[in-house]
Amino acid sequence: LGEIVARLHLATDAFDSPHSRYDLDLHYLLDEPLARLEHHLKNRNMGDLSFFHSQAEDLRNKVEQLSKPAGAYGFIHADLNTKNIFYDPEAGFTLIDFDHSAFGWRGYDICIFSRMFDGPRWEASLEGYESVRPLSDAEKKLLPLFPTFRNLWDIGDILNMYPVWGEEPSDEYLNECLERVKEIKSGD
Repeated sequence: LGEIVARLHLATDAFDSPHSRYDLDLHYLLDEPLARLEHHLKNRNMGDLSFFHSQAEDLRNKVEQLSKPAGAYGFIHADLNTKNIFYDPEAGFTLIDFDHSAFGWRGYDICIFSRMFDGPRWEASLEGYESVRPLSDAEKKLLPLFPTFRNLWDIGDILNMYPVWGEEPSDEYLNECLERVKEIKSGD
């Protein structure tokens, strides 16, 4: 799996399109999800995220302090999960569902391995990735941060869908999102 994701990243290094597409940058991965959640919480008098603001700023600073080495930022799948990855013993891995694909940190795609796999499988996926596209030291420093960004993006992505569905999020779902942010804050 690591190898196919690295091959995707390398194959898209020269990708260029006349069509505009958002970037999975800090605004999209950090600011928007937190703002959307806080908006819903305040509208329902369920509190705010002031307890998380300093941690969000710390996350931002850690990412901004590191440069974007060549190849570290580019086209990514952005939604690798067990529903978007198929495996056949003869054909190998196949990736589907590129609707969230955009330009972003390649480590964001790689962090998904750590969410799907335990230690040895995570290490094997990372080793497979690096056998095709070695990571820079700066990228390796960022890897531990991306699961947090993925958790926040998940919250924002679902909250963004409620208007499309013609619904409002339930208090129960907002409480679940709030608990997820509290878990990030506590390091769980």
